[in-house]
Amino acid sequence: MVRAARAAQNRTELLLAQLADARDEQARAAALAERSRIAAELHDVLAHCLSGAAIQLQGARLLATREPASARVREAIQRASDLVNDGLANARAAVGALRGEPLPGIADLEDLVAGFRRDFLVPASLTIQGQPHPLTAETDLLLYRAAQEALTNIARYAPRAPTLVSLRYRSGRTCLTVQNRAADPDPSDGSLPAPRDLTTIGGGHGLAGLSERLERVGGTLHAGPHLDGWQVDVDVPA
Repeated sequence: MVRAARAAQNRTELLLAQLADARDEQARAAALAERSRIAAELHDVLAHCLSGAAIQLQGARLLATREPASARVREAIQRASDLVNDGLANARAAVGALRGEPLPGIADLEDLVAGFRRDFLVPASLTIQGQPHPLTAETDLLLYRAAQEALTNIARYAPRAPTLVSLRYRSGRTCLTVQNRAADPDPSDGSLPAPRDLTTIGGGHGLAGLSERLERVGGTLHAGPHLDGWQVDVDVPA
């Protein structure tokens, strides 16, 4: 009777464990299905809107070449077209992330800075110091998002400001700094000023939200005036 009772208990525990595994698998499947649904909705909405904007800008560019239009106008249209195309690529990347595809990280910082330099016609550079060490996927993504948000704010509030992005590997820590100096009020190269109405884009809470996410992984974010410009410092554990 004792042996039978123990065998029955073992079978019960095994069945309960299998039931728990089945529930976990069901929850994962439901979460994946919901993420796929959201990804499909985002793709349909964003891809449609941005693709339409890209087509309209392409038409405007062709019209500007056929009818009298200054080089500055044609340049502005081309830059807007490039930005829309980049936005479309970023939207597709976000959709891919919802579907479980790889997310950007510090390995993509060089492309991020190059795109910022190309789109906003400002001197921007990236420096990397120290011996690279592995980071968690979340920390890697947060460093990239911090750099992206800081560069977006520079384009929004300090157009044409010379910018330096620095990534430093230290013992047990990784540090990111995005620093800009005062913008040249009258560029000698004839480049177009960044549109001032960029200040109306976004809710102004990007860095605050990133700071909260960084705190959850043991990191910190500080932003404030530095010399004649602005500086954002991010510190995360390795």
